[in-house]
Amino acid sequence: MPAPSIPTAISAVEVGRADAAVVPLENSISGPVAETLLSLRSSMLRVRVAGVLKVELVLAGSGSGRVYSHPNALALAARELLSIEPNFEFIAVSSTSEAASRASREGALCLCSPEAAEREGLDVRARIRGGYTRFVGLEWRDGAEEGERTMILAAIPDEPGSLYRFLEPFARLGVNLTMIYSMPVAGVWRYLFYLEAEGSRLDERVSRALRDASGRALCFSVAGSYPLRLLNGD
Repeated sequence: MPAPSIPTAISAVEVGRADAAVVPLENSISGPVAETLLSLRSSMLRVRVAGVLKVELVLAGSGSGRVYSHPNALALAARELLSIEPNFEFIAVSSTSEAASRASREGALCLCSPEAAEREGLDVRARIRGGYTRFVGLEWRDGAEEGERTMILAAIPDEPGSLYRFLEPFARLGVNLTMIYSMPVAGVWRYLFYLEAEGSRLDERVSRALRDASGRALCFSVAGSYPLRLLNGD
């Protein structure tokens, strides 16, 4: 069931219109998807599963100048698109499918999937390096029993050494951290850290690291433990 935005997809689960929401977390080229990270801190949903998908994008359509696409797709492909035409005007729309539809109706260009370009009868002008995108499935409960990774949200004191002290339990207990991002929160230059640890929150070492680290944070929550999947076999 399509949704026009990440918050809308998450809201559909929260109000009972859907069982799960599948949203992008990060891309191997453009990095974290801010809209998802911001939504995670305000939602009670948990990460049930994570999957990696190889992204295939094409520049398709006719004319020159305007290029329609989803903001995340434009961000990851901007440098490559501008090497093709420095004067492209990027126009953000709700999805790459919507971009293909707009390009077809208006005789413009779009950045979309090969399937969307074929469906709309658009000529492919160039193939764009899309990298890999990691998606997460959000539900009311996580997948801790088969969890391979655990996501953590934490705010720490604004003082020298606080990040070092917060991370120390993971190093001491041999828990590898595979992701660390920070995003601003309310206030001036205050940050919330998003971390991913190897293992499930049910694992003894991970559980001890989470307990010790939580005592060194101003606020701390576990967004879920979950298995990892390859979504298209690449």
